[in-house]
Amino acid sequence: MNLWHMFHGPNSGYVVELYERYLQDPDSVDPDIRALFEKWNPETFDSTTTDAHPQDMDKIVATVNLAQAIRAFGHLDADLDPLGSNPPGDSYLNATDHNLSEEDLFQLPSSLVRGPIAESTSNAYEAIKKLRSVYSSKIGYEDYHINSHEERKWFRVAAESGKYRPPNDPINEKLLLENLTQVEVFERFLHRIFPGKFRFSIEGVDIMVPMINEMVGLAAESDIHHILLGMSHRGRINVM
Repeated sequence: MNLWHMFHGPNSGYVVELYERYLQDPDSVDPDIRALFEKWNPETFDSTTTDAHPQDMDKIVATVNLAQAIRAFGHLDADLDPLGSNPPGDSYLNATDHNLSEEDLFQLPSSLVRGPIAESTSNAYEAIKKLRSVYSSKIGYEDYHINSHEERKWFRVAAESGKYRPPNDPINEKLLLENLTQVEVFERFLHRIFPGKFRFSIEGVDIMVPMINEMVGLAAESDIHHILLGMSHRGRINVM
């Protein structure tokens, strides 16, 4: 049985490389990948054979492409609006647009997704679901503008491992509303008392004040006595 029929491009090279490593030393590849190759049990590596099963290989390529799409465009589906509006999203982030079903993903190994998430999940469905929770939740990550491969790799490992993710503590919504209300009231006060005066309004970055309040509180809990704050002109009066 020829597994490589209709495989093209870099995805083909990746799978072929894994298979060659498997032929030389079955223990050199991930256990899930090894089980997959053992299941297929190819009789030959002759590209002229015609009894291939391209459907299985298409699912593998589709899963790799889906994981890549989530890493590249997952931020477009992140829930960033506190008012609850729907994010723009991208249809390429859906498994169905890659001709994948949940059952397909359940049957494939998590190692196809790669990265730290693959090590903590048992199949591709769990890995893809966890990958979506990283790139398309309350925080969105975008790294394709990073030119350095090493920096981009470090960034992805940091994001997907959750190493620097803050604890998922519940938000005190009433306190947040109170802080934002104070910011807005003071901004209107300045506009009314000093009409026509040139100043840099805080409009558009209102959330900066609650964020700084949170940072100051955490600093106090950590026994930090001095804070030096350098910032842009916008919102400086309100922050002070």
